Amino acid sequence: MKKEVRYFILIFLGFLIILTISLEVTYSFMKSQVKEEENISDINVNSCAKIIFEENSKEINLTNTYPMSDEVGLQTEPFIFSISTSCNLDINYKIYISSLKTMDSLENKVIRYAIKDINNNKLLVIKDLKDAVAGEIDFASYELDMLKDENIYRIYQNNLTSSEIQKLALYVWIKDDVASTTTMNQELFLKVSVKAFEKKDNYAILGTENSLYKEALYKNKIKNIYFVDSLNNQNDSIKTWDLSKNKDNSIIGWLVSNMDNYDLYIGSNYPIQIADFSYAFANMVNLENIDFALIDTKDLNNMQYMFKGDTNLKEIDISNFDTRNVTNMEGVFADCENLEKIIGIEDLSTLNVTNMAYLFFNLPKITELDLSNWQTNKVNNMNYMFYNAIALKTLNFKNASFNENIKVADIFTNVFPEINIIVKDELSQKFIENIIENNGSVIIN
Repeated sequence: MKKEVRYFILIFLGFLIILTISLEVTYSFMKSQVKEEENISDINVNSCAKIIFEENSKEINLTNTYPMSDEVGLQTEPFIFSISTSCNLDINYKIYISSLKTMDSLENKVIRYAIKDINNNKLLVIKDLKDAVAGEIDFASYELDMLKDENIYRIYQNNLTSSEIQKLALYVWIKDDVASTTTMNQELFLKVSVKAFEKKDNYAILGTENSLYKEALYKNKIKNIYFVDSLNNQNDSIKTWDLSKNKDNSIIGWLVSNMDNYDLYIGSNYPIQIADFSYAFANMVNLENIDFALIDTKDLNNMQYMFKGDTNLKEIDISNFDTRNVTNMEGVFADCENLEKIIGIEDLSTLNVTNMAYLFFNLPKITELDLSNWQTNKVNNMNYMFYNAIALKTLNFKNASFNENIKVADIFTNVFPEINIIVKDELSQKFIENIIENNGSVIIN
């Protein structure tokens, strides 16, 4: 069945939308074009899901493509499409990239991608393709039979209300740390797929009991953590356990070998909710990546020492966290000694937080923190909050306020000596200046 770029095929419970894109990659040229789709029997064109592709997205033409930085990659011509519903239903959708399986699996080594919300001009995700969720876990066995020759990566997912239209831009480029000889004269074919299904109101409650995994034998070797919306594909697991708060097996955790390490999958057939994330991922010294796309955090109230001691973690994405009910943020990122970037930190709600002690304690590689939206009216403890942030050059704290009883012992001890701190008024300026003891500068904005 041939299809123009504006048409779509709906599969998997009546809601799978697939657009096939061929990305032909060489060191000097990268091009994308729409290919023909084979007819698949399980089709329901009456689905509520609706996808529209922009006229200029018929073809992605990146002439003279070469390994590039994120800044340059985000300036390339994106693939643009919108997702909406045509009936009164909320849906959840997922975006995949897949490639033909080869001995080399080149896409796992060279591709980096980003997705941007055009309506809100917000970057939703940017990462290496190798760090995306293994997409096979989202497909039924009969679908996997049809996709058996493909490597599948889930690159993003989100919810969509019945009245909402989300317009997205997908960027794909070759990573800047890839040697030119790696991609020279190589071909790589990629498909982009969107799967949508009805959003369910039932939830499964995650019960962490202070740690998602306690046995040091495995815990110290967990490299990636994925939250997935299925209990399928546990066949390769070496260990499984019940992670549901009610101990009803509604949420299962399982470990899968990854070379000399392990990947931890946390799955459920229902959306996963969490109220207490205290110490949940603490001291996972080999952890490099956590995908929080499926977590519902609207009831989250405790983040105490959530990532403490994750010394191998360089980047963490918490942009989908709803923290309106959180009261305790003590030591959330404490001792994450290699952490360089916290995606979404600027959008966290701190309206009800009372404890921020040790929050960014001993983060020697963080160079800037945008906390410009943080409200600190209820905070009574900031002891050691930025202690030993020796590379922190810019701290935007322009919405913060400080009551007379707040604890601030060693809050800025051992920070970058010429740090620039942005505050909202003279009262805040004077308060901070008395703490940093003539080191750095405090600017009113």
